[in-house]
Amino acid sequence: MGHEPRTRRVYAGYLTAFLTFLARNPHLDHEQALLTFLRQEGRRSGPDTVRVKAYWVCRLAPQFSAWLPPTEAKVLWIYS
Repeated sequence: MGHEPRTRRVYAGYLTAFLTFLARNPHLDHEQALLTFLRQEGRRSGPDTVRVKAYWVCRLAPQFSAWLPPTEAKVLWIYS
């Protein structure tokens, strides 16, 4: 990744939170899972933080799970 260790731990935390959310909500499809997770995160974080979480979840989660980001997911961090 080329980021300092502290930053990598933050990204790993985003990923861990999302994977835990997926495990607890297996009934949600890929798009519903991402949107529901981000809505919950939005209750505790500002819009910029949620946008960063969306980016890193979409980038990292497919490497560690069967989850794939919806095609429209890029809109979350490009246009928001």
